[in-house]
Amino acid sequence: FCHVSGVCGCNGGFYGPSCGCSQTACKAESALKRCGPESDSCICEAGRANEAGSTDCTACVSGWYGADCNERCQCNNRGTCAKDTGACQCFTSAATGYWGGGNCERCLEGFMGTACQQRSVAQTVMTSVVSRQSSAIGAYFGTLDRSRLLYYGGGQRITVVFNISSVLPSISTVAGVQSPCGVDGGDVYNVWPFANGTLLYLMAQNASCNNKIRLYRGPEDRFLENRTLLRENIVPDFTTPDFSILMRTARDWSMCLVPRGVQELWCAPVIATTPATATPLGFNLVRGLLFDEGRQRLLIAGSSKSSRCHLEVANPNGILFSPQPYDIQRIISGTGEVCQIIDCVARTDDNVLLFGASRLN
Repeated sequence: FCHVSGVCGCNGGFYGPSCGCSQTACKAESALKRCGPESDSCICEAGRANEAGSTDCTACVSGWYGADCNERCQCNNRGTCAKDTGACQCFTSAATGYWGGGNCERCLEGFMGTACQQRSVAQTVMTSVVSRQSSAIGAYFGTLDRSRLLYYGGGQRITVVFNISSVLPSISTVAGVQSPCGVDGGDVYNVWPFANGTLLYLMAQNASCNNKIRLYRGPEDRFLENRTLLRENIVPDFTTPDFSILMRTARDWSMCLVPRGVQELWCAPVIATTPATATPLGFNLVRGLLFDEGRQRLLIAGSSKSSRCHLEVANPNGILFSPQPYDIQRIISGTGEVCQIIDCVARTDDNVLLFGASRLN
């Protein structure tokens, strides 16, 4: 029909650009159908969708469930939900991530990362590298560059950089650091990546190089190339660190390390030439260092002289640290366990202290 204003419209019960869709015919096909405003065909009612292979509009559109499809799914956009109950069926693929939990709120067991796309345990075989080594590759350190999704693993003779942006890590760089020895030779004992693409790394002796402990700076994309020596002979009487850590204190960047064979904490500023200072520790064996930048404190973990789990907390005074024992045994005793040694220590963003330990019973 034509309105007095000159605008044409459809006769009653018909819709669409050519008035070719009958509302009665759509309802005859399914009570959940209606005419669409932009075509002459029947479409599903608002909130409704077709099941695969069906045209009866009995399903709900993505993200909704219920008898009237008016209840929102609680799957955090990481899965689909059952139409009747709203139960989540979490996504599990490399493209969408591997999610679990009642509301798809966490990674499926065996996966990690912000998108749950990284296997928490995955093996990359370095056959072409291992075959060229005359001895086993020992583990010195492991460092994660979160911003670039790179993992630095250091051992005897080589340092390997893994790309962990995919489910299965791949080898990005393999750097041999033993030969030639010269003034810059030795093994890498730790790596600290920065957001601007710079690396600081600690080098010391190996079987072929008797060079003492040194600190270098260089570009991340050319590991061990174009490096600048920042500090050398950091701990004059020792050539190998067991554990080391870089810290941004209130005053400046500093580093601390525990030389191999002694239970002493040596600390020095990164840039200045101030000599490193030593502090005795009440440990039989140190197994880990952790710096809490927010609280400006250094945690030292390991085993006490009485072979029990031991933790010391040190607050910096310039580059001097004065560790004080933390009564970790009182906390552990409530579990009924006897803890022998803290093997590793970490801290979450919400200040929860995590540690792995060995026990006696």
